[in-house]
Amino acid sequence: MTIDALKLDPLQLPVFYRKFLNIDFHGTGHLFERMDSRNVFVLLWTTVSLSRGEIINFNPILADAETAEIDDRVKRIEHEAKAINIHYLDLDVLEHFSQQLHKDGISFIFGTGFQLKVDPETQALEIAYIDIEKDVEELESLSKRLAGTLISEMPGEDLKSLEVLFSKLESFYQNHLTLLNQAQCTLELPERQKSWFEKTQDLRQALKSNFHDVMFRPESVYTDFGLLYRHAPSLLDFVLPEFTALRDLTPSWHLYMTLPVTHYIINAARKLQALVGHDKESFQDIKLLHRLAQREFGPMATGTVGVNESHIEDLEKIIERLCRNRVLFDSLIKSFIFQDLGRVPALREKYRDEINPADLAHVGAFFIEKERIAERYDLDAKGKAYLIFLVRHHGLLHHIVRGELSFSAIQGILDSRDKDVFDAFFVFSFIMLSSIRDDLILDDLASQLFQIKTICDKIINNETTLEAELNEVYAQRGKLFYALEEYQTNGLPKGVTPGGFLESERLEKTEKWKRISSGRMIFALVRLFRLRGIRYVEFFDLVNLMLNVPLEFIHKKRRFSSIGFATYEKEVYEAFRIYKTLQNLSEETRHFILDELVDDRVRIFGYEKVSGYLSYENQIKLLLLGLLGAGRLEPNGSSICLNFLGLSEKIEKRYEAINDYLNTMSIERIWEDKHQVNQLFKAKTGVLLKKEAFPNVLSLDFQERVNISHKIAYMDTINNVEQLKDYFHYSLRSLRKHVFFTEDYELQLEKAFERRHTEITDMILNRTKKKMDLIEDFKELHNSVNDLLDQSWDIGFSDEQKHRLNDLYELRKDSLKRKKISEIDSFLDSIHDVHELKDYWDSIKYYLQNNHRFFGKEFEYLIAKKFDRKKNGIKA
Repeated sequence: MTIDALKLDPLQLPVFYRKFLNIDFHGTGHLFERMDSRNVFVLLWTTVSLSRGEIINFNPILADAETAEIDDRVKRIEHEAKAINIHYLDLDVLEHFSQQLHKDGISFIFGTGFQLKVDPETQALEIAYIDIEKDVEELESLSKRLAGTLISEMPGEDLKSLEVLFSKLESFYQNHLTLLNQAQCTLELPERQKSWFEKTQDLRQALKSNFHDVMFRPESVYTDFGLLYRHAPSLLDFVLPEFTALRDLTPSWHLYMTLPVTHYIINAARKLQALVGHDKESFQDIKLLHRLAQREFGPMATGTVGVNESHIEDLEKIIERLCRNRVLFDSLIKSFIFQDLGRVPALREKYRDEINPADLAHVGAFFIEKERIAERYDLDAKGKAYLIFLVRHHGLLHHIVRGELSFSAIQGILDSRDKDVFDAFFVFSFIMLSSIRDDLILDDLASQLFQIKTICDKIINNETTLEAELNEVYAQRGKLFYALEEYQTNGLPKGVTPGGFLESERLEKTEKWKRISSGRMIFALVRLFRLRGIRYVEFFDLVNLMLNVPLEFIHKKRRFSSIGFATYEKEVYEAFRIYKTLQNLSEETRHFILDELVDDRVRIFGYEKVSGYLSYENQIKLLLLGLLGAGRLEPNGSSICLNFLGLSEKIEKRYEAINDYLNTMSIERIWEDKHQVNQLFKAKTGVLLKKEAFPNVLSLDFQERVNISHKIAYMDTINNVEQLKDYFHYSLRSLRKHVFFTEDYELQLEKAFERRHTEITDMILNRTKKKMDLIEDFKELHNSVNDLLDQSWDIGFSDEQKHRLNDLYELRKDSLKRKKISEIDSFLDSIHDVHELKDYWDSIKYYLQNNHRFFGKEFEYLIAKKFDRKKNGIKA
């Protein structure tokens, strides 16, 4: 079909002209005045036919051209316009094209470099031009020239050019894949498009290989990633999609992270590079830590409260040793990049029935294996094993510090008996903690971590065992317990200070197994403190407090280097309230809770944020419900996972309702009535317990009596606009009467209403179209549409839907006119007499007069010309 052929179909052009007259065109002046009219018409025909909005913007076609280059650019655009295959300009083909364009938001005109974009809000259509042939040649040349060059050594202009060229060709490449995957696309794609696709495909592969060769070098890993992240985001998205898949994740789920996940990973790469290069100044934010020191110790404080220089030097020495084990060190670098793979939404959806929803580190290791990440990034079998191990355990120390895991969980690291692997794990864990926020790993916590490392090194060297070390810790804690017990019974011996009393050798006379047994309970109590976010308080502090030792003196005796008195005081009293709450429980209940927390029987995720919004008693109630519910699972020797993460996402808005619900329950009844816990597995409202598909995982959630999901589900069953409005307003009123926070529910309900309203009105339009297709009379068609338009305000048609209704009306009119023309043509072919022709004209003339207002003079002229031609033919 050519443009001339288009003109021969008089019923296609009016559709085009109607849309054309309702559209605002931008940027056509400098472009069209230099172009041949035929090529202008091709571009207008295509873009107008594809447009669903009221604006078509041609400005981007010349946007990047200098004034002196415009004439040359217009010549290339003319050449490209001539390449538009006229067989793809049929309205049916363009309709399929339009659907794909508005679904994806971007596309290309078949076989050309004309790129079309749709603004999702205004529906404005934007057309740009990409010289694909030229860009392919330039990218190929640039890629070859930069092959093997370190990213940090690439000239800035070259990196920017690489990004611009790649992003344009990648857009074309992805669009071509979309066309290939579309079932309705039966058209043979142009050869030039196939050729471009193949060349681009080869270029992509070469680029990926080149960048994978140079982007994981330890001395420049942060610099390289930083450059790509800032200056070449499209290229980074291509060469490392697993990393950029985390870019849009908000950190709202994380209690301490304030920046996006990708920033945190890049921050970790910065710290690793600083250790490799012995750049102590870059390892942490000195200014931030100095301000923190002033906040903790007063405005006259000097220095910082961060990781001290000695610890940084120890980390540098570990890195130096690990560098000699090239396979392990390469895996360590890549584990920094892939550590949060377990958060990638697409992969979590893909494997949702096979993953632990709470343990993100284990999920990340699972994804590495399933998605063949190690093979994709050139790691051999040994490197793959290292990568999986490091990602699986990278958060373990973090979870231990927060009390989510018991210290005994570290046995899984020690089982390897590999000093290098443990050191890699330790460096990884240390950097990970400090990368979340520099103020999370202060000097005191850093010292604790290095103490843990010392113990683990001794265990790996077979100098001791984890059990022996823990028993020593338990015995020391147990000694404090018996000291407190004696003080509460008899008070202090005459003339003995609290310090002397606690260090008295006679406390050692208590049998060690008893001290160990009691110490285990104290160890669990401290884990509960950590679960609540209390990082620095030990049972020793509470014992001294109860022995009436001044808190300032206790703080001084602890010799903190990064924790000021105000922070310490706040933590001590918070811990003391938790301790008192536990003491108010029956001994049986208290011992059950603490006994569950001692060893690695239960791993707890998300409790810190949730408990921070609850009263002290309700914190314990919720934990008790979880621990009792865990007893209903069959662990088979593995740890049970209590998952509070789902609840943590809603606690900020639901905490009033949750506290109110838990206030109606007593701890005694929870403990004594085991049936009550069983009911929570079946409950529809209140605290809910759910066994996950993944073994040994119990999730805790909360559902108010207001079940917004049910309301939205019911709304989706309504097919009548008035009924939908009534139900929406009724539900909105009921939400506003609710005693607790419901603004988020109201917003969800409003969005669901708007979505369902649009669906119903679309159904009305679809029914209208089917009804129109059965109408054969112009007047009946006109009245039907007018009646619907009269109701449009009450129905709530959007402007777009009104335009669509008008388009359906015009298309049906065109169909009826086409049918009438076909009927007239057929009848005229059978007429061979002028008088018979005149009689037929009189009847048609009457038909045209009656329907004149529906199709105008153009249609009448068209019919009249057919009669004139027939009359001349008969006379001839």
